[in-house]
Amino acid sequence: MQSASKMTSLGTVGKYMHDNAIVGFTSDSLLNVLELMSKYYIRHLPILDEEYNIYRIVTDKDLIDLVCVLPTLKTMIMTMDKLPSQKVITISKDDDIVYAILQMTKNVISCLPVMEDNSIVGIITISDILRIDKLWAELPNTEINPYDRVLGHAITSLMKITPDHSLWQILDLLKSSEIRNLLVTDRFETITGVVSSQQVIFEIIDYHRRLRHIRKSISFEHYLFNTTLEHVMVPMPLSIEAPSHVKDIRDLLISDSPTAILVGSPEHPSGLITERDLYHYLTHNLDKLKTLRQVYST
Repeated sequence: MQSASKMTSLGTVGKYMHDNAIVGFTSDSLLNVLELMSKYYIRHLPILDEEYNIYRIVTDKDLIDLVCVLPTLKTMIMTMDKLPSQKVITISKDDDIVYAILQMTKNVISCLPVMEDNSIVGIITISDILRIDKLWAELPNTEINPYDRVLGHAITSLMKITPDHSLWQILDLLKSSEIRNLLVTDRFETITGVVSSQQVIFEIIDYHRRLRHIRKSISFEHYLFNTTLEHVMVPMPLSIEAPSHVKDIRDLLISDSPTAILVGSPEHPSGLITERDLYHYLTHNLDKLKTLRQVYST
């Protein structure tokens, strides 16, 4: 915990964190972990060992990578202790929230487990940071530029897929490209949907749920290689007109919790903005954070 003299007016981590963090255990299978993340619609899951110490953080990206390496049912029953342990950065609920933001920015991470008396009592994520109104009060409500790499991605630089792409091809693209969203287009290049890493996880879970109710089923590999987006319900992304103000985009992201927001229309898109993009924009532009970096480094 940092000293009281370095506390800011924004308050402590405990004010903004999620209480009663959802956790998994090293004895849990990959399928158990997928089901937890699907049920609670989360992207980060602390994994605890038998002594309730944090073993590592598992993300949706980790799970997709695992399925891509070995897309078999054996992978799905693999337990989390087969994964390497990690040095997990944590924070106290009594630490200043700005200190938490600086830790996430410095270490390029999206969440921090919150500890009290060596036990996990909550979690703070970039989603929680985006909901802090006082931070946004420090920023001018400027119009967005979809081609500004600090804020979002230009449509021309994004990966696009078509309805005939299989789940395996989508998994492979998500793994190799280090992105979490793929745009779906028709033959006229009109955007018809967006596929996220979370949705792919939901589809995999749905397959395994169906397995429990049928006697004869196709193999997991066959399912991944032969199920195309034509057989999957792909949601349309929420969209906002361009130009738009950055705080309007923030309000849309925190109220509806989409994986991404399309700037422009499906016929004439100009950009795609994710939660991570908006977080980068926030931390890049806050003079208060730039000043406090020097304070916390002393």
